[in-house]
Amino acid sequence: MNDPHPTTHDPSGGADPTHVSDINLGLLATVGAVGAILLFVLVTGTIDLYDSAKTAELQSRSLGQANVPLMDLKFAQMKRIETYRWVDQKHGVVAIPVERAMELMIQRRQRQ
Repeated sequence: MNDPHPTTHDPSGGADPTHVSDINLGLLATVGAVGAILLFVLVTGTIDLYDSAKTAELQSRSLGQANVPLMDLKFAQMKRIETYRWVDQKHGVVAIPVERAMELMIQRRQRQ
């Protein structure tokens, strides 16, 4: 039976589903713009949160506790370059403070 009047209901009202004039372009553009802005804010906020957490972690590591072995090493090195001492007493080799060595070098250069 070929009924010229179908009994099923067409939700589109018989309109062509590919017809472009039914799309609300203003609403689509607004939703797209708001979505892009929200995405930008979310990404920027996440990056800022990461940077602040990273900075706080680095500060807590560097300022939180003194590195005692490093401080001891630095003290020992400073003592070595700031004092007179024998390097090889048998051969008459001495170490002098760096400041004094620079003064002697300047005097030597001025005499030449």
